Amino acid sequence: MKSYVLLFSRLFIRPAAQEPVRSALTVLAVALGVGVVIAIDLAGQAAAGSFHASLESLTGKGDLLLTTTAGIDERLLGTLVQLPYDLKFSPRIESFASIEGKGAALPFIGLDLIGAAQASNFDASGSASSSPLFTQENPIWVGPALGLHAGQHVKLLINDTFGYFTVAGVLKQSKAWQAESNVIVADIGLAQRVMRRQGRLDSIDVEIPSGSSIDSWRRKL
Repeated sequence: MKSYVLLFSRLFIRPAAQEPVRSALTVLAVALGVGVVIAIDLAGQAAAGSFHASLESLTGKGDLLLTTTAGIDERLLGTLVQLPYDLKFSPRIESFASIEGKGAALPFIGLDLIGAAQASNFDASGSASSSPLFTQENPIWVGPALGLHAGQHVKLLINDTFGYFTVAGVLKQSKAWQAESNVIVADIGLAQRVMRRQGRLDSIDVEIPSGSSIDSWRRKL
């Protein structure tokens, strides 16, 4: 044991005492490295939290979530909706997009705006109406914090590829949650095309009948 202490003293303690500035810089570099790793981890958690909060505010919180590592074949959704059960399915795909000139990565979410009930929330004025959803080329709906307006054309970077989109409307911001203020939403078909995920879904939210056992529905599904 004494030999280990002596070896440690000669290899570390003595050089550190002889070169205090170099030792201090080494300690500072290690501390900065650890700080950067922690900051990246916290930023990732915050982005993921904002992403999922945006999804819940837009589509509602499902009781069950179907997902796989490699994505879900969208044909599974057709099988699920034919089941003789009172269930509601909300497919979606998720990514990030950057508006040219702004740089920040924003949640880009693909939802079934044609088949889902939430389609009434996406119109040219930002409030429910019966106006057509897809009269513009590559229509998207944006959060109010982005400062965009209906009819405006924007250039988005998605998966290292730029594309041109038309702002079809501004999302209504709920009083209960503010996360959707910086989100970008598109119909799931358009999102699949621009993300190059044709035929794939990231997840399917499942809403079960009220008062039902979640475990029993999980086993059935």
